[in-house]
Amino acid sequence: MNMMRHIEHLNQQRPEGQRICVSVELEKTRSELLTLIDLADVVFVSKDFAKMQGHDDMCSTVHSFYDKLRPGAVLVCPWGERGAAARQGEKIVSSPALSVDRVVDTLGAGDTFVASFIASMLESPGDLETSLTFACRIAGLKCGAPGFSAVQREFHIEPPFDSQ
Repeated sequence: MNMMRHIEHLNQQRPEGQRICVSVELEKTRSELLTLIDLADVVFVSKDFAKMQGHDDMCSTVHSFYDKLRPGAVLVCPWGERGAAARQGEKIVSSPALSVDRVVDTLGAGDTFVASFIASMLESPGDLETSLTFACRIAGLKCGAPGFSAVQREFHIEPPFDSQ
């Protein structure tokens, strides 16, 4: 939290286009994580964290949590096989999860979702719907194949080493 406060102080001294964007993921079921919510520009609230706070779905989560954020922040709530919802200001969007024939490997799917959302927001600032849809698609690809093989194929990325 000290680092986030330090960045907040630095950002107050910088022009808007030169500020550091801070994201935080409320993933673990620990209530004290709520103290971070107003320090970030992008907040990811996991399904487990939302359920611990008494929410049963992604839409009620984005409605309930949004008032706790700093003005202009983005709130994203991935809900696994149900997709995800996001809110920025009065704009609320949702996206279904990518349907895969068979779930093979979910390890890293949440991190893949977060990274994909952030990458898309950097590529297309303010396009919440595109970023959410992209993140759901990439996380779904990750779940439908072992490791990151489907994501590597999708983006024509060579594996970092020869597995033979």
